[in-house]
Amino acid sequence: MAKFPYTPAYLGGAEYVSASGERTALACAFKYVYNQGDAWGVVTEALERLLEGHRLSLGELLDFAFPLDIGEKLGLRTGELHHALATPSSNTAFAAEAIAAADIERWVRDTRQEADRTFAALERAPADALSESTRACVRLLGARHREVNAILDRLAALAPSGAKIRHHGDYHLGQVLIVQDQLMIIDFEGEPQRSLEERRRKSTLLRDLAGMLRSFDYAMWAALDKLGTRGVTIDDETRALAFRWRDDVSRRCTAAYKDAVAKGTWYPENVQTAEGLLDLFLLRKGFYEIIYELGSRPAWLSIPVRGVLELVDRLGARP
Repeated sequence: MAKFPYTPAYLGGAEYVSASGERTALACAFKYVYNQGDAWGVVTEALERLLEGHRLSLGELLDFAFPLDIGEKLGLRTGELHHALATPSSNTAFAAEAIAAADIERWVRDTRQEADRTFAALERAPADALSESTRACVRLLGARHREVNAILDRLAALAPSGAKIRHHGDYHLGQVLIVQDQLMIIDFEGEPQRSLEERRRKSTLLRDLAGMLRSFDYAMWAALDKLGTRGVTIDDETRALAFRWRDDVSRRCTAAYKDAVAKGTWYPENVQTAEGLLDLFLLRKGFYEIIYELGSRPAWLSIPVRGVLELVDRLGARP
């Protein structure tokens, strides 16, 4: 049995059992954990304070204090979670399976379909519902459809490596509780706009890491945008500091994660495959976020659009 002490203890639940014996969870109860809030709220508030009040020269060495230095601890905790999820099991629903060429083909196809839906939805979006700056970002992304397809064509050639398994599925800062000096991971039901069948489907656990890295980018833009709405001047120095935080926390999280899973048999041995799968799910998460914000929070739409634009710039520059 897998042991992972950094999620609230399961107390019980209610299930629907179909005539064929298939079980569907209807409700679950977990032990209450006293906490200081979720990492999204704690981190974005701290980032706002840093960006609004900083007086540091960018030439100076900057060490981010808690909670802004959360990257290393999050990478370690995520790796520990994945070791638990990858624990050998006789339950076929949770047993790891080797990644095959067909899996990579399906993941690329699914991402391409997600991208196509996203570009189509952005074309249909009423211009008067979006701010001028958001419309400008949308126009920039709309011109990159062919480039996105070229990137996906390249990722389709990744060599199979590693294993696929059940995963968190909707992993971001809002799914992590700050409990004094510890982190607790919650809400394993997957992305709300996905079908139950898709949420149960096994995948590379790098999908979770991609979700968390996208969340760091979200936190950076959310903090900058919130300061802007309050009338705070966002100069080049402030923006550079925000990007420095985002890049630092992402690098530390990724490095700690790789160290934590170095001996995991599910992690791709092929370095190009590991990096490519992470890039693939970063893109897929970004397109999912655009569709989500377009339907739920149009005022936030520019955040994932800017994130995908930066991803396309980075991935498109690769040979």
